[in-house]
Amino acid sequence: MCGIVGKMATLILPADWIKNWEKSGKHEFVQLCKNLAGKTNHDSMIKDIQAALYELCWHVVQGNFKLDLAASVLSDMMLFVPDAILKERLDPETLESLGLIKQAHQFNQKIVKIKTKLFYKQQKFNLLREENEGYAKLITELGQDLSGNITSHIVLESIKSLIGCFNLDPNRVLDIILEVYECRSDQDEFFLPLIKSYMCEPLTLCHILGFKFKFNQEPNEETPTSLYHIAAALLHHNLIELEDLYVHLMPLDASIIEEHKREITEAKQIARKLTMSRAAEDHRQTAQAVIDGPEEVC
Repeated sequence: MCGIVGKMATLILPADWIKNWEKSGKHEFVQLCKNLAGKTNHDSMIKDIQAALYELCWHVVQGNFKLDLAASVLSDMMLFVPDAILKERLDPETLESLGLIKQAHQFNQKIVKIKTKLFYKQQKFNLLREENEGYAKLITELGQDLSGNITSHIVLESIKSLIGCFNLDPNRVLDIILEVYECRSDQDEFFLPLIKSYMCEPLTLCHILGFKFKFNQEPNEETPTSLYHIAAALLHHNLIELEDLYVHLMPLDASIIEEHKREITEAKQIARKLTMSRAAEDHRQTAQAVIDGPEEVC
């Protein structure tokens, strides 16, 4: 690697320029960069100037050239070399000394923020409300005729392609698979292997299914039978655990106990009323028998 760099250095920055830097080397190098900056081909010009700056810095790092001499020639180059190239190739401290940036510390912080935004920013998935084309194709895949040679494996590969192509949210995709399964609850042999191959975390599936139950727990809503069917099928094939799903169901255990106590209390009150009513009826009949007794004897 050093041999390649050294060979490149001798092509653009010869050793005699460095040896006679004060006499003629500096002038030759500045003139070279000026000629490169005058190229009509912008891309070629940038690459050539970058190479020249790289070799100048390389000689400084190798100890062949003093830093203050390099800084002085860079000051001359600022008149015709674009600032972007200098900022790209030179370290922040040198840029600060040249006056191209105000503070090296702030410049480093800005670089860190830009890199974080470019490379470490969390990916935002399409949640259906942004662009619905990918989800429309997903529903088409899940709603197609399954009587032919269509298998869950083939559909799963298509789903993966749609997720990558349209940047679909994987959890939203699983939700739609369950939604279509609920509408086609007679296709257990297709959807159960598909869900088993697609999902990687049983709790995720359980949370999505539990949300569907909660959605139907409004006062005027009735939980559809198909939802109970797919929940039972998922439990039967060990894709979810009853303990995990139970926490999403209503009513709560405390509410069930309270309702049980209330019904017991109401039943006791009704039984007490019936007992009192029956006792009153028996007393009335006894009294009536006493009154009617002498007449019957006569």
